[in-house]
Amino acid sequence: MGLNDRHFENLRRAIFNELHQASLHYEIFWELYAAHNDIADVRNVYLSFFVATMRAHQNLFCIRVHNVTKYDNRTGNFPRLLNYIKSNTALSEVYPLKQIEDMFDILSEHKGIISKIQIARNQYIAHNQLTKRDLVLPPTYTYDEGAKLLKALQKMFNSLSGQYDKNVFSFDVSPKLNTTQILIDLNEYRQSQLAKLRKAMNE
Repeated sequence: MGLNDRHFENLRRAIFNELHQASLHYEIFWELYAAHNDIADVRNVYLSFFVATMRAHQNLFCIRVHNVTKYDNRTGNFPRLLNYIKSNTALSEVYPLKQIEDMFDILSEHKGIISKIQIARNQYIAHNQLTKRDLVLPPTYTYDEGAKLLKALQKMFNSLSGQYDKNVFSFDVSPKLNTTQILIDLNEYRQSQLAKLRKAMNE
């Protein structure tokens, strides 16, 4: 008979939702930020909209990562789930103590970017502290740093989930993204409108 732990499953569901959304916001931000020169110009034409949009996705990425990496006894997050596994007799038989300790180490290995994200969330994004420290926004991290963090969190999640009931989850949001296509379509539409305007002026 398999495991049937409602608390574990609730925490797993909450973590998956946050981690999937973090992946989505991350990919959208970087597709907009690193758009190819051929279509980046149209992004710059509507600069106010796209700057606000990119900032919103970056902020939500930070919030989602904070939610799954910071311990809070009211939410679903990795530290809470790992501590619960350690304290639960049935789960402790499935997950060796060293595996759980290694997962805490994984979180520590990414402490640099996690700390930047948590400071940004606490002092600027979710709050507006009058006395700020340690950070000048936006939080600086490369695409590779963010990608490595997400990959590590996703791998850790699926390792825990797979051992629990053999369920693994996909975090690949790219098939559903059409951010680049939006820019292409907007660029083509703008060019067609400019062509019509030039034609009308020459008639």
